Amino acid sequence: MIEEYIRKFEEIKNSGWINSHRPGDTGVGYTLEKLINQSKEQKKQLRIKSIRKGSSRRLTLFAKIPVWGIGGRTKLLDDYGYFDQNNRWSLYTSITSKKKTKLGWQIELDDDKVFLNNFGNAVIYWELSVLKKILQKKLNQMILVYADFKKNNLREELFKYKDFYLVQYPDLNSFTNLIQDGSICIDLAIHREISSNIVKDKGFLFRVSENKIDKLFHSVKKII
Repeated sequence: MIEEYIRKFEEIKNSGWINSHRPGDTGVGYTLEKLINQSKEQKKQLRIKSIRKGSSRRLTLFAKIPVWGIGGRTKLLDDYGYFDQNNRWSLYTSITSKKKTKLGWQIELDDDKVFLNNFGNAVIYWELSVLKKILQKKLNQMILVYADFKKNNLREELFKYKDFYLVQYPDLNSFTNLIQDGSICIDLAIHREISSNIVKDKGFLFRVSENKIDKLFHSVKKII
């Protein structure tokens, strides 16, 4: 499977500096996605992620709905939300295990669960056994592409895709270690629409610092 991508990767690497196809944090991945042009089926078979070299930004690993009891996302939002700048009742925050957020959130782990606590009280959780299955299914094999980046005189970002790695076999112990040292966070992204009163969420996102993602895998092999 990997072999069919090698020629395309080499073409991209030899292209030098490439203008971003989209402004902002997601530009590096979106631009590479457009250059590779995977079909939906190909994306299911092989995930390709691109990151800026030396970046401390976070990359989404996966999304997973938690165990949250009666009321679900609506009760979570009702109990812990706030009015955002658009006057929507919202709950948007990035949470780590290292310290409480301003809203009182913090990750806590035990032997078999990952909890989100609010001022020390467990609110929702995920079974580690379930997260392990997600890691093995979605991230068992993927391509990591590291890109140099700069801005031109017009403040437009450009990328040079230089290093292509095949990473395989994510490890649950490494996953929990990255949570414990603050490298993996959990993002809540929920709000209630003003016009319809419908509660929407963008997924409960597990995200990792880009400069630590290689620590998640047993095997890291440079292919170009």
